[in-house]
Amino acid sequence: NYPIAQHLEMSFLKAPPRELYFGCLKESSSKGGETSLCDFRKVYRDLDPDLRRKFQDKKILYRRQHGKVGERWTFDVGA
Repeated sequence: NYPIAQHLEMSFLKAPPRELYFGCLKESSSKGGETSLCDFRKVYRDLDPDLRRKFQDKKILYRRQHGKVGERWTFDVGA
């Protein structure tokens, strides 16, 4: 088990999935293993309107780039 920060799953794709399914083949023998979910649309709506306006006015955009590894593209943070 290791922590994974909240993120937009595969948002870097031109057509990110509309549905995601989670499962495991073997129950963890240690504590944890839960998958937390977050609706980032709600997070954005819950932000103070002045802060949302500041993001828009300053055109703040965070972009993550995935480098090419060997002969394949990697989308794994630990790769």
